[in-house]
Amino acid sequence: MKAATTTRMVLFDAFDTILRPRQPIPNQYAHVFHKHGININPDVIKSSFKVAFVQLNEKASNYGKSIAWTPNQWWSTLIRMVIEDNVSVADINNTSLQVIQNELLTRFASSEGYEPFEGSYETLSSIKKSGLKCGLVSNSDERIVSVLESLHLRHFFDKISLSYNVGCEKPDINIFKHALHSNIRPEEVLFVGDEYKADYLGAMHAGMHPLLFYRAEYHKPLQQDVLSNINYVQNIPDVLSYIKT
Repeated sequence: MKAATTTRMVLFDAFDTILRPRQPIPNQYAHVFHKHGININPDVIKSSFKVAFVQLNEKASNYGKSIAWTPNQWWSTLIRMVIEDNVSVADINNTSLQVIQNELLTRFASSEGYEPFEGSYETLSSIKKSGLKCGLVSNSDERIVSVLESLHLRHFFDKISLSYNVGCEKPDINIFKHALHSNIRPEEVLFVGDEYKADYLGAMHAGMHPLLFYRAEYHKPLQQDVLSNINYVQNIPDVLSYIKT
């Protein structure tokens, strides 16, 4: 990492950094399915979701952008794949399927499906008040903007860089470059995210100062030898202490 420089911009990842699901996503899917007469265990949904996500991403990467799909088309297809993996197609009527798809699409584009990570609002507010630029970099589609608006977080961000719009995903350095505000150099940026490869290493390779948000009881486990060699925080407000003035 380069020598410490004054921080002029702070960039954040979105999911599992400044916001998180209100309930585990498989549980929310199971709840909506059950409302419409489809009973699938959340653990089974979790397994089917992972398989469907990989398969669909191979066919239509970056939430469908690679084949000119809208994000809603992509997610609707994934929902259908999860259901069809566990329920006979003959038992699903198209009207019910469309209602389920629309309900889940609406839920996960709003505060119904997500909540801010504790301390996010106060931390973002402090950064905004300090006069620093603030941005978001996310491997996601435009629905995240609706989530931010619903959670009253959108106004904190001067720039939002989404993989669907930029055309590449973290850890590709080009999405990090896209996020830079004019006249701000990479070494003047603090990047905060929860994924070691996509966020921490991606930001580091882009010339930024990376900071991992990591809670052992919540995030994907990391080896101690990795943690002992990186900068990380367990609470979002602690990000403020890494801002160089």
